[in-house]
Amino acid sequence: MRKNKPKTPPTGMYGMWSRAQKRFIFGIQEPSKTKARKALEKEIGPFNTHYFYPKAIVEGHADLMLRNGLGKELKTK
Repeated sequence: MRKNKPKTPPTGMYGMWSRAQKRFIFGIQEPSKTKARKALEKEIGPFNTHYFYPKAIVEGHADLMLRNGLGKELKTK
């Protein structure tokens, strides 16, 4: 039987997730989904939401963000 992993607490921040690469991109950490989308659009211009979408950042994602050099530390609200 499979055990449910405990959920890690949310940070209250959103990042842009790449569906193709399965990781957060450009180190974007914003307090809302709309601000995260706007930050990505500012970074790369108009984009297709099929490839990138805002995803809530939880404390368990810190290694994904920091391992890829996407920021010095994980922000919280």
